[in-house]
Amino acid sequence: MNPKCSKAYYRSALALIALERYDEALDCCDRCLRFDKENKAVQATREKAAKLKEAKERKERERQERIRQEQLKQEHLRAAYKVIRSYHIPR
Repeated sequence: MNPKCSKAYYRSALALIALERYDEALDCCDRCLRFDKENKAVQATREKAAKLKEAKERKERERQERIRQEQLKQEHLRAAYKVIRSYHIPR
C-alpha cells in the first residue's frame, strides 16, 4: 500500500530470510534503504542476508566440487578397469 513503509520492507526481508530467499531479502532491504538510508535495523538485516547468501553459495560450491571429485574418481576407476581387462589373458 505504502511504497515507503520501512517496517513492511523490514518484515518482508525477515520473512524472506527465513525462507532462504536471500536475493529477494537483499532487494527488499535495498529498496528500503533508498529512501531510509539511516535505518539500522534494515542495514543489519541486509548484512545478515548477505552473509547467509554467501554461506549458502559456498556450501553449494563445496557440494558441486565433491560431486565433481566423485565423478572424476569413477572415471579413473573405469579407465583402470579397462586397462586391466585389456591385459586379461584367456585360458
